Amino acid sequence: MTLAAWQQEKLDMYRTAPSEGALGSVKPARAETIQQTRESVNELFRNASKTQGVKAVQQSFKSLVGSLRPLALFNAVMVEMQRPGHTAVATRRRWKELHRTIRADARPILILFPHGPFDVLYEVTDTVGPPVEEESLGELLAEGSPSRTNWRKLMERAKILGIEVEFTELYGHRLAGTASGMSEMPFVVSNGARIRWRIRLNARHDEPTAFATLCHELGHVLCGHLGADPKGYWPDRRNTRLEIREMEAESVAYLLCNRSDVTTRSDAYLYSLLHRCDCTQVDFHAIHNAVQMLEGTTLDEAIRKGKAGKRPGRKAGPVQRVASPSFGT
Repeated sequence: MTLAAWQQEKLDMYRTAPSEGALGSVKPARAETIQQTRESVNELFRNASKTQGVKAVQQSFKSLVGSLRPLALFNAVMVEMQRPGHTAVATRRRWKELHRTIRADARPILILFPHGPFDVLYEVTDTVGPPVEEESLGELLAEGSPSRTNWRKLMERAKILGIEVEFTELYGHRLAGTASGMSEMPFVVSNGARIRWRIRLNARHDEPTAFATLCHELGHVLCGHLGADPKGYWPDRRNTRLEIREMEAESVAYLLCNRSDVTTRSDAYLYSLLHRCDCTQVDFHAIHNAVQMLEGTTLDEAIRKGKAGKRPGRKAGPVQRVASPSFGT
């Protein structure tokens, strides 16, 4: 299945998923105890503390960027603005020297050119051909085969909870995805659902990486890093330190992927965070709640109750327009 084909399949899952209106009352499930969640996450942290691989990956990135196209500061800013999370960028000629060709659908990156109007660069993900030596950045990607069932479950829960999921080709290799809060009033309506948050996934990444990224970004939302849920499913924790937010979101992704036949690089990613923050500030209750909402049968039961509560022929009442809080991005 081509890259565009499986992505369209996942978006169709989102489009056909039940909307928030089909949701009944949600009660916290306890498929596993908070202590079990704590033990699993602590094991992840112990593995991360022993990981050295991230240093090699970072060094590879530095040498790769330097070997292909040194950029002046202003041009480097221009590249980052056009391709957030970019890795190696070079001209068409330089890529040809490396025996790589530009994709037909590649998005050019414009920079200023001495004694000329501009120059055109392309990122490594815009090219195909033999791997360059430093392309070990692939170590940052996930591996495995997430099932259609697991994909559908995440897409359904995202839509029900007011989270839109989409793919974008604007991100560079290093930026796997983002989550942001919506500030429009009233809520944005998309595919029958009222959207409070939006998750964007890198369309250049493969399926297991996209799945792991979706789990990570959903972890940010459900752990309250972008604000509280209006119905009280999770509190507002926007004031949590960045390192703690990343550790919590990656812990959610690790727990979900570990049961979905997807292997992540969570330990390598967390290695650089462990020595920059107090791990005791990690909220295991938030992680546990997020995993239960996304993995357990909590929302499945709420959907069934919501559908059962609707009687045929019953006239719907007036629609209430609810203002959205202004969440940070």
